[in-house]
This record gives sequence, C-alpha cells and structure tokens, in this order.
Amino acid sequence: MKTVICNRPNASELINGITFIRGKDDSVAATMSDEEAKQFEDFPGYIVADNPKAAKAAADEAAAAAKAEADAAAAAKAEADKAAQPPADPKK
Repeated sequence: MKTVICNRPNASELINGITFIRGKDDSVAATMSDEEAKQFEDFPGYIVADNPKAAKAAADEAAAAAKAEADAAAAAKAEADKAAQPPADPKK
C-alpha cells in the first residue's frame, strides 16, 4: 500500500476515480495499492510514499519549495514594476 498526497491548489477529492481526503493544509491524500499509486508518480504536485508520515513530510517540503519560488517571483516582479515607473516630477 502507498500513500499519495496532492498539494496542488484546488485539488479535487476525487482524482482518477480514487477518493482523496482533504487535510487541514488543503492538500488531499489517499491510501491505495502500489499499482494505483504508479499513475501519480510522474505528475508535479503528487507525492507517493510507503507510509503517510513520509508522504506528508515530502509534500510539506515540496510545498515550502514552491512557496519560496512563488515568493521570489513575486518579489522580482514587484522590483521590476517599481523600476519601470517613471521618475517623480520634482516640481510637484
């Protein structure tokens, strides 16, 4: 048996006919056979592990990395937007 956690935003509670349970952090998780879990291994946002604790730890790590990447992109955009502003008129 494998545990699959999906930490993608707006994840459904029914994915490929498998019922997932929503967690407190808005991720969804399900325990399933090894064969069923294989279909999720290659998709971003899905963590497959032999036990729930390992899957949760891997999902938390992936979510933290995604948040850090999103925060860095937002900061870079804010800096670029600021740099693109015309200089203030000194007469005003």
